[in-house]
Formats: sequence, structure tokens, C-alpha cells
Amino acid sequence: MTRRTMRVGVLAAVVLPLSLACSPAEPRQSDKASPAAKPAASSAAPARTVHTGPLRSPELDGSATLAGRQNEIRGGATFEFDKGRKGHALIVTARCQGKGALRITVEPLDSQFTLKCLDGEVSSMHNELTLGGAEKAGIISVRAPSSVRWSMAVGRDVPAVPEGPGGSETTGTSGAR
Repeated sequence: MTRRTMRVGVLAAVVLPLSLACSPAEPRQSDKASPAAKPAASSAAPARTVHTGPLRSPELDGSATLAGRQNEIRGGATFEFDKGRKGHALIVTARCQGKGALRITVEPLDSQFTLKCLDGEVSSMHNELTLGGAEKAGIISVRAPSSVRWSMAVGRDVPAVPEGPGGSETTGTSGAR
């Protein structure tokens, strides 16, 4: 028997029993369907979305290109975003969860906005900035308590609303999603 054959045999002898030990022989009680279980009655009030997994950064819409991203983090942070084409809007999307608020500042535009975050529910917002200078590279600064976890994506795209004479600071939505 060669050394290579012996190594493969030893590896199979160790890995196979370990993989079998991690697989349950029978479904757990919580995996079995109960014959007496009935669907819950619907109520007029919407259910709260409890999210305990990773808070992924929001996806950008349509043809928007990514200029910056901050994956899930707690508390405050600062990150950079890339420059864009003249006439394109700067898009800032965020998600948060936890009691508190995100206070977001966009430099060099000196634009600020707040996203209220709720405990046990994911809140989100989408802002489009078309002010003069929105094509420049910059920095996003976020102030938030350590009880709030959040993520953000920054993108570039043709403005959804044509820019008026003075430009518009934000057009967008916010709320629980």
C-alpha cells in the first residue's frame, strides 16, 4: 500500500464516522408535523418581523452601480464611497435593527438624515441625492448607539426624479420592512 493510498484510507476512516455522528437518525420532535396543528388565524394587525440573522446590506435597485458598502456593524462607523458620473444621483440605502437611530452624514454634500431603528424589527430607507457635487467621492459617517446594528449600500444611477434648478436633497422612503 502506498503512502497516498494509506492517507486517503485514514482520512475516510476519520471523516465518515464524524459526518454520520452529526446527522440525526430520526427527525427531532420540532421537525415532525403535528396532525393537530392548525394554521394560525390572521389578524388585522401586521406581524412584527423578528430578525436574528445577519443584517445584510441592502441591494441597489435596477441599473445602479455600487459605490460603497458597509456590512453589518454595531454603533457608529465611517466609510468611503467612490465618485460617479456628473449628473448621476448618489443613492444611500440602509437597514437597521435595535432601539435607537442612525444619524447619517454624507460628505462632501453636507447632507444629513436620520433613520429610526426599532427593537425586534428591521427598518430601512432609500435616499437619492441629486445636489450639485453628488458625483464626487466622499465619506458616510454614521452615529448610532451600540444597541443598534445596521448595514448600508451606496450607489450611483441616473436620478429617478429629474433635478430641478436647485437640485433635490432626498427623495426616497423609510420605514419598517
